[in-house]
Amino acid sequence: MKREQRDWVRSPKGQLSLMGAVFAGSVLFSIAAALSRGVFFERYIYDKFEPPAAHLATLGPSQIAALPDADRRALYGQRIDTGKGVDLALLADRPAQLHGWVRGTLVTGNPAQRRAATQALSVLWGRGIDAEVERSARYALARAERIGDSEWAAQAQAVLDAR
Repeated sequence: MKREQRDWVRSPKGQLSLMGAVFAGSVLFSIAAALSRGVFFERYIYDKFEPPAAHLATLGPSQIAALPDADRRALYGQRIDTGKGVDLALLADRPAQLHGWVRGTLVTGNPAQRRAATQALSVLWGRGIDAEVERSARYALARAERIGDSEWAAQAQAVLDAR
């Protein structure tokens, strides 16, 4: 490095210029990361559920109510992932628990899981947690509009309208 360049880099003007360049670079990287979030990050992050044990498919409503939380979550996951399995109304006997799972899926689920979780909110109306259900439905609506998913936004609006 030439002496003139070394002197400039060591001067206050040079130091401020370098800090400004680093700051501008970090702003550009932040903008690039925010704009490419869906491309690089969100498609790899989604709710993963353990498959339910085979004997759970034949249980009746009273037996489902007595299941431990892990088995109930597996049944919830099967319904969210495949659309088949136990009716979510049978899991709504513990509304706070079901709402917690739904809320988590709305945040970390893939698009199909988020749509199924939004539908699951409709079974929670009138079970003593209406304020939380409304907040989750409004979150789903806002996120759907933000990412441009009109189908999901329509489902979230239908859940809010069904109240």
